[in-house]
Amino acid sequence: MRKYWGLIAALALLAAPAFAQEKPGNVTRVFVTQVKPGMTKQYEEGRTRHMDWHRKQNDSWSWHVYLVITGEAEGQYLVVTENHHWKDFDTWDAKMADADEADGAVNLEPYTAGGSSSFYKYLADVSKPQTSTIPARMAEVIHFMVRPDKEADFSLLIKKIDDAIKKTNWPVNYSWYELMNGGEQPHFGWYKNSRSRHISAVVVPRLSIALIVVKS
Repeated sequence: MRKYWGLIAALALLAAPAFAQEKPGNVTRVFVTQVKPGMTKQYEEGRTRHMDWHRKQNDSWSWHVYLVITGEAEGQYLVVTENHHWKDFDTWDAKMADADEADGAVNLEPYTAGGSSSFYKYLADVSKPQTSTIPARMAEVIHFMVRPDKEADFSLLIKKIDDAIKKTNWPVNYSWYELMNGGEQPHFGWYKNSRSRHISAVVVPRLSIALIVVKS
C-alpha cells in the first residue's frame, strides 16, 4: 500500500446555495487544475469570475475551491462539489455543461496547464464528519493506494479503527472517501479538518473572494 498526504486550507468560501431537495447523495466530484507558471493571480481572478457566473446562472450546486499547500500536488487547485446522486450529474450536464465550458474557456483555460476529474464515494459508515457546514480553514488529506488483493482487508481495518474511535471521546472529525472513477484504484482518501486537532502549519489568507480556496 502506498499513501501520500497534503494540507489544505480554506481561504475563502463560495457557496452557490443549496436548495431544498431530496436526501443528499454520497458522490463527490473533484476537478484538479495545474496553473501555468507565473499565472496564479490571473487564475484566481478568473476563478472568481467563473464562480460568479455560476451564481448568476442560479446554479443550485455548492462549489468549493481549494489550493494544495503541501504534498505531491502542491500548488494545484481542487474544485469540489459533493452530496450528489449519480443521476444528478446527468441532469446538471444537460442544463449547465455547455455554457459552463464556454465560460471556463474564457476565464480559466488561458491560465491552466492541465487537469483531471474524478468521482469519489463518501463512506458514511466509517466517518465522523464535522457538524458545521462551514469548511475549516485548514485540513489534512491522506491518500491510500491499496493493493487490489488487500482491498477487503483495508476496508475491514478502517471499520475497526472507526469503531474504536467512536467508543472514545476523542474530539476528532474525519471523513473517508473511495475513488470510483478517474484514477488508479483501489484508492481511499481520509480527510480531517483543523477544528478537530491542531495541524502544524500556518497559512496566511490571501483571498477574500466568494469562493472556497483551500491550500493543501
